Amino acid sequence: MAKPLPIRPSLDYARKQAKKFLKELRAGQPQAIERLKQFHPRFQKNQTEILDSTLVKLSDAQLVLARQHGLPSWTKYVQAISNAQSRIPSQVLHDEQETVSHTLSNVHDNNWRGKMPQIKISDANFQQAVAAIDAGDDVELKRLLQAHPPLVTARADEDGTYAGAYFAQPMLIHFVAENPIRHGALPDNIAEITQILIDAGADVNAVTGDGTGTTLGLVCSGRVPRESGVVAELISTLVRNGADPEQGVQPALGHSEIEALQALVAHGATIDLQVAAALGKTADLALYLDSFPAQLQNAFMYACLCGQTKAAAWLLDAGAQINTFSSGFNNGTASALHGAVAKEHLPVIRLLVDRGADLTLRDGLFDSTPIGW
Repeated sequence: MAKPLPIRPSLDYARKQAKKFLKELRAGQPQAIERLKQFHPRFQKNQTEILDSTLVKLSDAQLVLARQHGLPSWTKYVQAISNAQSRIPSQVLHDEQETVSHTLSNVHDNNWRGKMPQIKISDANFQQAVAAIDAGDDVELKRLLQAHPPLVTARADEDGTYAGAYFAQPMLIHFVAENPIRHGALPDNIAEITQILIDAGADVNAVTGDGTGTTLGLVCSGRVPRESGVVAELISTLVRNGADPEQGVQPALGHSEIEALQALVAHGATIDLQVAAALGKTADLALYLDSFPAQLQNAFMYACLCGQTKAAAWLLDAGAQINTFSSGFNNGTASALHGAVAKEHLPVIRLLVDRGADLTLRDGLFDSTPIGW
């Protein structure tokens, strides 16, 4: 039986579902392979193909999503979403799509299996402490930390299944960023909660299990701190207690988090060509290009990701290559047009198309043209 469309369908979320499903397939997850075999006609006929992940493309994942909803193609699925959206008052659509998309963007699409994933935390006290952080319950958090001092340096037994290796074996302090997204919001006093953890002995520079995820990096690369209006205060708290603002710059750039980038610069992070482009400092780009000429291509990518149309045009005129994949985005597997489409920056998209961006160029991760992003 076909799944009905959500009451408030979102094309942005549908695209993210398809990309996540492709990642699951390429990781060889049994449930994903079963889903592919059930809904994709080509793999129903030749099941051996699923053993070679290079044969599965983003278009295959998109087709599975469409057929799950009783539609014969991704194009028809997109049209169905568009038709459904046209029947919803615009303000209601905006408000509810933002909530759904942002809350679910970092969660695997397990609805078809009848359950949602959970971060693996076996220690009951650790679970209670996370709940106190999420609720902004400073009294309960202090009680737990005083009663169980080892909690502040303990790690959850999450192995990265929930959101990826970047959030494997997190400590309590890593949960203040709400990255990965679990609830879609942070309490107003999250900076105070963070300070409580630090005062109890939390290491502000502690990394997650894969050695890359610092709390500052998680804050600067996530959207929930910005959406909750606490990103600047959180960054200030972390930097004041020893976090290096330079360590947050790349995460902020890669996820086009402009407010985080502004806060980092306010706390002393270096403004180079990449940062200037992302912040739209077009009048200063010539100066920064003289000082950081090797950053030209990445700076162009960040200007496009951050919706800085004038800066992107200036950098093209300065010699940036419009179709070159940049190491600053998606691990060097996609073009500026892929990024601009993903971020839905229409003025940048128009600029790139007018300047001759290749509409048929396929990315190196999903094997998709920009329109699929």
